[in-house]
Amino acid sequence: MDRPAQAPDEEGFTLIELLVYSLLLVVVISIVGGLLVNSLRAESTVRAVTSASTSAQATSDSVESGIRNSSAFEIQSVNYGADQMLVARVVRGSTAAITWRCAAWYFSQSLGTVRYTEVTPAASGTSSIVAPSASALAGWTLLSDRVTPTSGSTIFSGSQPTVSIASTTVGGVGKPPVAVSSSASSRAEVWESGTCFSLTD
Repeated sequence: MDRPAQAPDEEGFTLIELLVYSLLLVVVISIVGGLLVNSLRAESTVRAVTSASTSAQATSDSVESGIRNSSAFEIQSVNYGADQMLVARVVRGSTAAITWRCAAWYFSQSLGTVRYTEVTPAASGTSSIVAPSASALAGWTLLSDRVTPTSGSTIFSGSQPTVSIASTTVGGVGKPPVAVSSSASSRAEVWESGTCFSLTD
């Protein structure tokens, strides 16, 4: 007995056609997936570099602003020379009502951080800012982390009236580092000392 002929729209795919389509689908998904993974990696790298750059720039801007508005500064070696503290007597406020403040930037080599604090100068003439303990340093404002010196073992250098900062900030494991180098000079014409640190005239 003869079977009735099947209509063309009732014919299915052969096994070979299914295998070919499946293979093409795998190839397309692999290409799209690879592009997506590369895009995510690139986005992660850009985000890390942007974050590191912003962090390093915040530190540089803070130091530059403070030094430009200072009447004196001192770079101190701390923790057996491994760390550095930049202390400056800075002016705050407008020309009508200015106030003097003691500002400090602390570079911790072991933690890879730069932190900032600002206090009112001591009336007694003794040092207003001293090298902080680890717990006291944690209370300072964090400006940047994952910081290393660009060269040597220090990030602050210079003498009156100019301070230079040279640091490298890493955005994360496997991410490219961001190097920042800048300098700032005080605009003060008269140097003062004794109210914020041990600097002598």
